[in-house]
Amino acid sequence: MNKVSKSYDFDELRQQIENKEKWNKEAFTVFSYEAGSGKSRESQRFLGEMTKNYSYKAVYIQRFVKDNRLEETVNRINEFAGRDVAVGITGEDNKKKNGLDKAKGAQIIVCSHSMYKQFCRGLHTELLKEREILVVDEYIDLVERIYLTLEDMASLWSDFDLYEQGREMVVLAEILKERYYQYSTLLNAVNKQEIFYLDFQDTIYAKYKRAVESLITSVHDRVQKQLLMKIQNLLKNGGLFYENCFHTFEDISFYLLENNMILDANGNFDATYQLHQDIFRVKNQPRVFDYSQIILKHFNINTSKGQLEKYLNFYEKMLGEIEFNKGSKILFVTEKDSVRTVQEALLIKYAHIGDTIEEIESHFDIKFEVEYFGNIIGRNDFRDFDKVVILKTPNYSYLDYALKSFYLRTKSGKPMESIRIFENQDIESIRKTAVAAEIYQAIKRINRDMKKNAQIYLFCDSTEEVDIVRQQLKNVQYVKQEILFVEKGENGKKEGQSKLVEKINRVQDALLECVHSNIDSIRKKDIRSQASIADKSEFSKILKYLEPFLTIYHIESKGQKFILKHDTESKEDVS
Repeated sequence: MNKVSKSYDFDELRQQIENKEKWNKEAFTVFSYEAGSGKSRESQRFLGEMTKNYSYKAVYIQRFVKDNRLEETVNRINEFAGRDVAVGITGEDNKKKNGLDKAKGAQIIVCSHSMYKQFCRGLHTELLKEREILVVDEYIDLVERIYLTLEDMASLWSDFDLYEQGREMVVLAEILKERYYQYSTLLNAVNKQEIFYLDFQDTIYAKYKRAVESLITSVHDRVQKQLLMKIQNLLKNGGLFYENCFHTFEDISFYLLENNMILDANGNFDATYQLHQDIFRVKNQPRVFDYSQIILKHFNINTSKGQLEKYLNFYEKMLGEIEFNKGSKILFVTEKDSVRTVQEALLIKYAHIGDTIEEIESHFDIKFEVEYFGNIIGRNDFRDFDKVVILKTPNYSYLDYALKSFYLRTKSGKPMESIRIFENQDIESIRKTAVAAEIYQAIKRINRDMKKNAQIYLFCDSTEEVDIVRQQLKNVQYVKQEILFVEKGENGKKEGQSKLVEKINRVQDALLECVHSNIDSIRKKDIRSQASIADKSEFSKILKYLEPFLTIYHIESKGQKFILKHDTESKEDVS
């Protein structure tokens, strides 16, 4: 059984909630307790128990509210308080006067990340009046991307000539178009790996900022008002020019109370926190779980979207690496667009069993779930699963990481500059730790009680990111494996790989004959002869690819022989 080598007492978290001397109204205090350690439940317990001795008013923010999650949190806080002190509030409640009144009077309100963003926009802040404590479960990304196209600039030039500020809009449109053509020429002709930074801090832009602000109050057309608000954000924040668009973000800031906390298991390594310590003060926590009976199989392969499209048989080969044992519960995690592809691959593999996932699950007493990155953090739906298969490096657009850095640097008052893709140290730190965080969170969705000998299958080639993840999984059994895929549309290279695959299959078939013949050993020379492989070095290379196969069938490569250790256990395997 897996175990916790030592546990948290969470007293530091309790003290942060109750002891005013520890409060910080200027920044978030970030608690990085390990995923699955119970930090959310403990924070809810401390809030409930706080109400017995203190009159502090609090707001608790969580990622999800659907499927009764909001009600569950409210009920848990009330249970620890011994009375009704907490009220949940959603966007629908904001439309009902009685719902608002009830929330205003509650000592603790519980709401979603989306609602918190509304607070940051200055909406519904009456709900926060006289509240001192803010607890945020999981980091909230406030970056709302805004982009302006050449068509937007044409509309700015033509749509406001009847207004008093029309002349300024024409001139501003010409300025923006001039910058647009300047950067697009550089990108197309000189350097496609640059993201250009531009700002509008010079005093010459002051009159255009005033004109846009004034025009927003005069315009009633929704589309025109939205365009002007995009222009307003660009002029205030500055922007990035990338992929023939200007990009900026909505001008909103974190809404802070007297005491502000974030609960985030990624806090120990997420560069977002390390690079902006004026906004986030991390309380680093040791890793307490012992993963010594858990296997992390890392298949070092490029799983970018473009590369996956080139592979001839990725999903078939991937499924061939997974142990589908009776009673297993397996979580597949991929990108959103690939969920259906994974489900179809399962149906193809077991087409001889049934036409639906449910029929296959019933036949083998197996449970499959396919989810996507961004939809699993903080969820406990898979707590009793024993396997997780991560099918992709969870990279997002480089612009997402650049804008996140741009936003936080702006809020920290740090200067911004143009960006060389994959060369900016800060953005690379944010990108790599964000990828590691997605992988770590996917792994921590399963085996929440740490009682199973779980298996982790990871298909990606992000070595640095995987190393970060391994540091979070103390004593995990890490196995790095190679896997060979044939690519579509290759000529000489494809032909060479196809021949190698054929040879691998011949060796595998020869060894399988030995397994079924119940012999105890066979000379490697005899296997090479059966598989028609004369080159010893090539044969050694093939054996590297066959390592997982040799392990599964208890075949030991020893000196000049293969030793066959016949398994006497009656273990059902449906792979």
